[in-house]
Amino acid sequence: MARASEPAPAQEPAPPPPGLARSIMEPAGPMIERVGLEGRWYDDIYHRLTRLSWPRFFLLFSGFFLAINLLFAGLFMLDPAGLSSDPQMAAMPPFLRAFFFSVHTIATVGYGNIVPRSTVINVMVVFETACGILIIAITSGLMFARFSRPTAKLMFARVGVIRRFQGMPTLILRVANLRSNVIINTDAQVTLLRWERDGDNWVRRFHDLKLMRTNNPIFFLSWQLLHVIDEASPLAGLSHEEMVAADLELVVLLSGTDTNLAQPIHAFHVYSATDLRHGHRFVDVIDTAETGGRRINYRLLHDTVAADHGAD
Repeated sequence: MARASEPAPAQEPAPPPPGLARSIMEPAGPMIERVGLEGRWYDDIYHRLTRLSWPRFFLLFSGFFLAINLLFAGLFMLDPAGLSSDPQMAAMPPFLRAFFFSVHTIATVGYGNIVPRSTVINVMVVFETACGILIIAITSGLMFARFSRPTAKLMFARVGVIRRFQGMPTLILRVANLRSNVIINTDAQVTLLRWERDGDNWVRRFHDLKLMRTNNPIFFLSWQLLHVIDEASPLAGLSHEEMVAADLELVVLLSGTDTNLAQPIHAFHVYSATDLRHGHRFVDVIDTAETGGRRINYRLLHDTVAADHGAD
C-alpha cells in the first residue's frame, strides 16, 4: 500500500528588498530598472532638462550646439563654391570656414567676412536661421525656468536623536533655514516606512508620526520636530538594533511660503535607522553674538552629545 505523500513544509517568504526612500537622496536617484519605456526618451523631455544639474545642462547644450553646426557645415560643403569670403578667411580650410559660417548664421551674428553666393547655400541659410530662432527660444525658456523655479535652501541635520524629553522618550529631528528670508506657515510631516509581513508576502506600509507641533508660522533660523514615543507610536518598544534590523526609514516633508518670492516651496529628507542616535541630544546652534544679536552656527547643526538622562 502506497504511503500518502507528506505536505511540503511551508516556505518562508523572500526577504523584503532594501529601502527605497533612502536611495532617493542619492545624486543618481533610486536604482530602479524601468521596463516598457524603451525608445521613448523624448517623453517629458522638458521635465528631464529642468532636472539636470547645471554642469550637465551646459554640457548637453554645448554638445548640441556643436553637433547642429557640424551638420550644417557638412550641408554647406555640398556647394563649396557657394561661400565667398575675404582673403584672410579664404586661406582657411573649406570645412572649417563652412563651420564658422554656420555659427555666424545660427547666432544671427553676420560679421560679413563669409557671404553666401549660390541659391543652394541661401536656401540652407533659411533653414538654419529658422533652427537658430527655435534653439534660442527653447534655450531661453529652459534657462528662465531653471532660474525662476522656487527652491528651499533648507539644511536637515544628518542625524536624528531619541532621548527623554519631558519625561517621555522622544524622537527629535532638526532642520535649519540657510537663507536670511522668512518662510511663513511652514507645515511638517514625518512618515515612517517599514516592511511588514502580510501572510506570505512582504508589504511596505506607511505610518504617520504624530508631531508635538506640525506648523511653524515663522520659520527663520532652525526648527526641531518632536515625536513622543508613547504606546500609540509605531516606534514604541523598539530598540536601536531592532530599528536597524527592520530597515526603518523616516521621510520628513516640509512645505511653506517664501516671503521674498511669494511662492510655495517644498523640501524633504530621508533618515534611515542607522542615522538615529539613542540617548543623545543636539548641540545648541543659536547663541548670542558679541554684538548682542542672535547668531546661528550651521557648523554645529549635525553635532550631538550624550544626553543627561536626569534632565528633560
